[in-house]
Amino acid sequence: MNRIILFLFLIVLAAGIVYIYRGAGLQPEKGATLTPKAYIKRVEEKKAARLQAERKAASTPGR
Repeated sequence: MNRIILFLFLIVLAAGIVYIYRGAGLQPEKGATLTPKAYIKRVEEKKAARLQAERKAASTPGR
């Protein structure tokens, strides 16, 4: 019984480590972790990308 508990603990520990390492490289999408200047810049970049995608979709015939 103790071996099963130890084995399950090691599996959970390994899964947690993998989860943390995979998530460490991702940038947060929340504005709470950004400075006001960086948040405004991110919002403006997203808006520009959205407008560009809308223009491209509108200019594509047959869609």
